[in-house]
Amino acid sequence: LAGITIARRYYNWRGPTFVLGLGLLYFLASIGLFEYRQVHLPFVVPLVLFAFAVGLVSWLERAGLKKRWSGYVSVDVLEQILKSEAGDLAKRYDAVAMFGDIRGFTSFSDKRDPELVVKLLNRHFERFSAEIFEEKGAIDKFMGDGVLVVFGAPIKIDSAELRAVRAALKMRDV
Repeated sequence: LAGITIARRYYNWRGPTFVLGLGLLYFLASIGLFEYRQVHLPFVVPLVLFAFAVGLVSWLERAGLKKRWSGYVSVDVLEQILKSEAGDLAKRYDAVAMFGDIRGFTSFSDKRDPELVVKLLNRHFERFSAEIFEEKGAIDKFMGDGVLVVFGAPIKIDSAELRAVRAALKMRDV
């Protein structure tokens, strides 16, 4: 349980280091108990099971995070999130925020079936997302027919302003 907790808490270099240290501590404790107290504490099978459980949980956790975030941030931003600690992203950035909205959407949606409107919105946002990610933007949120995008945070990029304008122009043409 300690290894799984550590693996879920630290996605960066600290997780594997702490897990390795915990396994080494168990190994040394089993040798010490046998040497000084003549108590046999098995270590091969528990360490193999420990490594398997921690690896499986880490892999599933990482895959779950990737699945949840893949539609909102680019691959680069997602990797940065997974590598950093929780508090590392809470800092100031020079960034650009962009808001995109579909012109005439309210009058359009009033005259259509909700199922059709949702289907068209999903298709439209998929195309928006591709253009945004191509320019290294991170989608903050979808709001009805609008989207809020940030350029330059949490990964600093050169020419964030230019990238935001290019993304807006591409989104206009979609």
